Amino acid sequence: MANDMNSVMLIGRITRDAELKYTQTGTALCMFSIAIGKQIVRNNQREDEVSYIDCTVWDKLAKALHPHLVKGKQVSVGGSIKQQRWEQDGQNKSKIGVIVEKIQLLGDSRQTDHRSQARGIQSNHMQQVYPPGPESFDDDIPF
Repeated sequence: MANDMNSVMLIGRITRDAELKYTQTGTALCMFSIAIGKQIVRNNQREDEVSYIDCTVWDKLAKALHPHLVKGKQVSVGGSIKQQRWEQDGQNKSKIGVIVEKIQLLGDSRQTDHRSQARGIQSNHMQQVYPPGPESFDDDIPF
């Protein structure tokens, strides 16, 4: 398995406002879901096919992104796939989600969202959100 690769890049729209939670040790995690649609042809008819993918962002990036991840917002996410497995009523269940490592906020939501406007989100250009850079640290580095 040393040559396997777990990398995914998706573009979709957020299905509900993101939830910010904290683990027992105080680590932040932000959870949201995106809808990814495509058109297929079935019986000479065009149909929309939609997949819903759960996404999780961790730590400082989770705190920074949470206010901007609102329903309807188009995003590009990059990261790795994580499968969750559990047993329910004697049945084995599983679900695949994405652990987000990179994200871009694309455009604005389809509907005018006053919460987004109040948070100062620009609608005419892409926004890239990165973790804080070295300029945000107080320490003097002697080199």
